[in-house]
Amino acid sequence: MPSWLRWLGVVALSSLGSLGCGTGNGSSAPADPCSHAHATSDSFPGDVANQLDQLLAQLADESGAPGVAAMVTLPNGQHWFSAAGLANVNTDEPLGPSARFRIGSITKMFTSAAVLLLMEEGKWSLSDPVDDWVAGWDFGPEVTLERLLNHTTGIYNYTDDPAFIVEMHDEVSPQDVIDFALQHAPVHAPGAGYSYSNTGYYLLGLALEAVTDKSFEAIVRERLIEPATLTATYMEQYESGDCPAVQGHLAGATAITEGFSMSWA
Repeated sequence: MPSWLRWLGVVALSSLGSLGCGTGNGSSAPADPCSHAHATSDSFPGDVANQLDQLLAQLADESGAPGVAAMVTLPNGQHWFSAAGLANVNTDEPLGPSARFRIGSITKMFTSAAVLLLMEEGKWSLSDPVDDWVAGWDFGPEVTLERLLNHTTGIYNYTDDPAFIVEMHDEVSPQDVIDFALQHAPVHAPGAGYSYSNTGYYLLGLALEAVTDKSFEAIVRERLIEPATLTATYMEQYESGDCPAVQGHLAGATAITEGFSMSWA
């Protein structure tokens, strides 16, 4: 994935990988879930909290990111949770500890987990060609679910196309996304190498929808988000969130990602 795409920074969830996370839970957390108040436990060691605050500010300064947020939880449940920097460089809005972020390609872990749960239930085998589950293209028997999971199909990563940054605000269909990727030849033959591919995980999302006859967001919510009690995680554009999202920024620039269509994801 291009380095600039890794910096998309608002909460969401998708097969491209944009799942959201928010504040940790604790007895001393602000009553308002969207409050920018400091969310550290009253009993957390003050000297340690001060050191962590200093380190976080240093990280924000050295990383080049507009802002950073972090949480430390001790074995006894005490937690430190703070933020430094800006939520939006164009408005100088400060970043608060209750901010919601896109988590980018970490969403691939949710996609993978859902695929493996269905395998355990006998719904499919990892050796199945994706063509068995996703109609409309002919990838061939060597493009299997397992190879999609481990990025060894050779299918071109659509976010590597320079045109993506221009078109990412447009509402598109799954057909549009895959066809956009297939304008490019495969990077290598299936199984012949490793090449990171968001396209592959988009296909896994479509396969999940086909085998369950449910939407991707419903699958992940029912199978993973609710069982794990992730109360601040949701699929942007397809589900509603409880707090405003942090504005994403392209790496090394002040350009923001407002309006990025999750249909691409």
